[in-house]
Amino acid sequence: MNDNNTPDKEEKYGPFTFRQIVIFLICLIILLIIFGYRILNSGILGGGGLDYTASSDLSDTENEEQIVTMYFVNDVQVADTMDLKDATWKEDFLYDDPISVIGQEGDYYLVRLDDGREGYVSKDDLTLSKPKYVDEDDTHWEYDREGLSIEIDKYTDITDDGNVVYWVAQVNTSNPQKDINTAFASGSYDGSIEKKMRCSLIAQENNAIFAVNGDACGFRGYGDDYQDPILIRNGKIYYEDDRNIGAMCALYKSGKLKIFYPKELGSAEDMVSAGITDTWWFDTYLVNDYNINQALIDSEQSLKRAPYTAIGQIDKNHFIFICVDGRGSNDSIGVTYTGMAYLMKRYGCKTAYELDGGGSTTIYFDGMVLNKPSDGRQRAISDIVYVSK
Repeated sequence: MNDNNTPDKEEKYGPFTFRQIVIFLICLIILLIIFGYRILNSGILGGGGLDYTASSDLSDTENEEQIVTMYFVNDVQVADTMDLKDATWKEDFLYDDPISVIGQEGDYYLVRLDDGREGYVSKDDLTLSKPKYVDEDDTHWEYDREGLSIEIDKYTDITDDGNVVYWVAQVNTSNPQKDINTAFASGSYDGSIEKKMRCSLIAQENNAIFAVNGDACGFRGYGDDYQDPILIRNGKIYYEDDRNIGAMCALYKSGKLKIFYPKELGSAEDMVSAGITDTWWFDTYLVNDYNINQALIDSEQSLKRAPYTAIGQIDKNHFIFICVDGRGSNDSIGVTYTGMAYLMKRYGCKTAYELDGGGSTTIYFDGMVLNKPSDGRQRAISDIVYVSK
């Protein structure tokens, strides 16, 4: 108090009073707490979750979109509408395909595909980390249920020319008619021609525990020069003509695998009546009655190394499937037709036939693609051979 009984004046620090400075500092601390919390939870510093912009609020300016690279957890389909059943287009992607996530709506992420299209995929199907389903050190897989056993082994043969990496799947079944199956992409022969799919997706749609690529029948559909001479799948006749363009392979209900030439077993109707459920045609056979096809040894094509898939049989209840990586995939040089024939004979095959190869070669087991297709990802194919769970 001064002598005039007037209040003391508040002490000033420059143009501001002490009270003003305190209020300012309190407000600043509050703002720092609020924005600090938002930054920590945005994932910008690496320790928090992802902060997506709702797709309805996305700007048309690409620079204003928040784009995050993620990977598919499973082999999934992306649709252009959130109601997948009503989608006008669907695109399947392999589990380790990278994708750009640009927004979200509900339980779906809005993603941008490589070709610029945008679509929706479930949040549960994406991850920030590239998944690794198959340990490179794993070399053995098994599956058993009543009447069925599957054993798969991965091998590496070291040759003077380089490594040959391959998988041998031994399938023992008491009921071949039930367990050895075939399936078309998109569920129909027409679908296998018009909308091909990856082996793993066809396998999943058919509840398969094991599958390999088929003979590429859908790549030859509707073409006069490329149509399979006889096409029978699951006991149904899809095509037949009079051409004889090389050895084919037939599977009987009994489980017998047989090499034959068109018309040798009669008409397609005769073949179905005799118990044939499936036929394959891909160039030529490998082994017949324990003998390697001599024409392969004499053929120039037998000198070309590539990835290949083959089906073989020791007896009517014991099947063998071999898939060989090549073209540098898995550091493997691949095999020739003759080399594949020798492999099939090495494992005791009485009968063996070549299926499709190259980038189509795929071996699938229990949700995993065991090999590394030479395209760098699974190729969309027309058909598979599979064993159901």
